Amino acid sequence: MTIKTFTSKKQRACASNRKGAVLLSMVGVALLMSVMAASIVSFTRSSQRSFLSANATSRAHYLAESGLRYAQHMFCQEGWLHGRERTITLPGGDTVEVIRILDQFWATAEVDAATTKQARATVPMPISGCQDEPFTPRRGPDDFVIFGDAQLTIDHNSPVDGNVAVIGEDINIQGNVSGDVIARNIEFNGESSLEGTIFSSGQVDITNGGVVGDVNAAGTVTVLSASSVIGGWIFSEQSVRVIQGANVAGHVHAARDVLVTGGASIGSAGNPVEVRAAGNVILEGSGTIYGDIYASGNVSLTGGTKVFGNIFAGGSITSTNGTTISGTQTPNSPSFIEAPLPADLTPIDELELPEATEFSAGGDSFFMNQNEALALEPGSYGSLNGQHYVGSNSSLTLKSGETADANYFFTDLTLGQAINLNFDMSGPHELRIFVEGDVLARGALRVNVSTNGTSFLPITHPSVDPEIASRIYLETKGDFHIGFSSQWFGSVFTPNGDLSTAFGAYLVGSYISGGRHGLTGATITHVPTFFFDED
Repeated sequence: MTIKTFTSKKQRACASNRKGAVLLSMVGVALLMSVMAASIVSFTRSSQRSFLSANATSRAHYLAESGLRYAQHMFCQEGWLHGRERTITLPGGDTVEVIRILDQFWATAEVDAATTKQARATVPMPISGCQDEPFTPRRGPDDFVIFGDAQLTIDHNSPVDGNVAVIGEDINIQGNVSGDVIARNIEFNGESSLEGTIFSSGQVDITNGGVVGDVNAAGTVTVLSASSVIGGWIFSEQSVRVIQGANVAGHVHAARDVLVTGGASIGSAGNPVEVRAAGNVILEGSGTIYGDIYASGNVSLTGGTKVFGNIFAGGSITSTNGTTISGTQTPNSPSFIEAPLPADLTPIDELELPEATEFSAGGDSFFMNQNEALALEPGSYGSLNGQHYVGSNSSLTLKSGETADANYFFTDLTLGQAINLNFDMSGPHELRIFVEGDVLARGALRVNVSTNGTSFLPITHPSVDPEIASRIYLETKGDFHIGFSSQWFGSVFTPNGDLSTAFGAYLVGSYISGGRHGLTGATITHVPTFFFDED
């Protein structure tokens, strides 16, 4: 049986309307789904980009930290001077730029350069000390062959093998110094030379001499004359003046102006450098700079001067006929300015004389005749010869401790000509001499050392180890003076008196004075004392 369904015209119209509504609903749902899908795709892509960006930033940060750890390692292995920048290539080919500024490293890493994922991170890190590492900043008197707080002159007959520090006073160097120099105002003349670095709380004037290392100064640095050469960098919290044919081989950083004149030069054709000034850079009188100039102020060139590099100035750049600029000139552009680095004055901080030892002496006094030999046990004594000098060709023997440090106390110690002072260092402990008054030796004092208690050798003998001098210490409340061609072996501390020698003296140890240093014509080799490290 076939069943047929019949609908009216009105019923057919209603059905048609329902179909249209459903179709519209389906189209709306489709549009909504399309919008949602597009949103989801956009959100996903944005999330991916954010993830990739965050991942790249993290990578850059971790790379910078890796560069810092490597920099600390290199600092301990080779040393790393203030202001020096290195490019460190890490496994995988990524590179990190690391610069030391004072007591911190700053590492900058960049990953995925020139892509949408490019990221950059700069991370600082304080420099840590290193075990048995010679580049730790110096702080104590044991690090200096001459240490004091009175004005000092090192003449041309007094070569110094070690570092020199004069706290808050001036130093004039006419001879050769193999280490660093720390003082207020520092003057080099007399064809002097310095193998180390200068740290000055005042100004530095190099009128006739050479410095192998850097110059760090709170004041103005002047390099004067054709015989004056700076092998390192100059950092000044004031101005830098390079004049009259002088040459600076390294970079120059000045918190004020830089002047190059009188045929002087900075850098060389084979070693271009940077000159950075927070003030102006002035070239005149045939001055030459090999490298780029960054000046927050103005740059001016006159009188046949030359710049073999680019010039960036926060102000104007002016030049007259006859001057040469080989690179580009960018005036009025502070965005291009590379700021000067500060001077490293941290080694000056916290430098002070050690505290004087509290002691007193008293007991038997001795007078030594000519050709007499005297051996003293550790203990407290009165005067040795009082106001008289020990007789010529006599000998005095003091010895180090067997079970503890050997301490000798005298009210005064007066030694004569042609006397032998014997130090028996066969015991494993130290030898210390404390004098309430003065220590005086008129001349030709000879020092001999024994490590077996029987055989004494002159301290000039090649088989005598200079390090033995670190175990011998003398402190006097008065003055210390040894005469013409005399010797001393061990460290000397005169907290309240002067420390001086006559011409031709030969010294091995550390020489620390709260009074005047008068080490005229002496040859000095630095061996640190360990006394100040003890409780």
